[in-house]
Amino acid sequence: MKEYIFRGKKISDNRWIEGSLIQWPAGEAQIVVPGREYGKMVAHGVVPESVGIYIGIKGYTGEYETRRENEVKLFDGDIVEARSEGSRGIFIIRYSQQSSPGFFLYPAWQSRKMWSIHGSDIGRSPGDYLDNLCVLGNIHDNPELVKQMKA
Repeated sequence: MKEYIFRGKKISDNRWIEGSLIQWPAGEAQIVVPGREYGKMVAHGVVPESVGIYIGIKGYTGEYETRRENEVKLFDGDIVEARSEGSRGIFIIRYSQQSSPGFFLYPAWQSRKMWSIHGSDIGRSPGDYLDNLCVLGNIHDNPELVKQMKA
């Protein structure tokens, strides 16, 4: 079964939180997480523009050699670095609802090649997908990385 996990920045303290999403007609958004008491849920107001969905694939932080110990969920809006055959690119993970809906790396054309997301569960539990994408930050906390990409 697919996991639907959302991430957003809490209005109260500007920290990231992951859980289920509630979007209200007036534009407000909340992330709901389990409370301290069994069966209780707690809703946290989040900045609507900061909300991103888990893409169902994990990446890593830190060094490539320690990627297995530093796995993280990849979310829409994350800024990642990819390496392949001596090439390197920095991308934003985005969702498109065009003719072929799904998540993609933007800008996809870099270093004279087309890049894409390739999750694999080889050597892992079925459905536990990993791609060798290093998370550098996200578009909300690291606008300087976005500017650097456009330069």
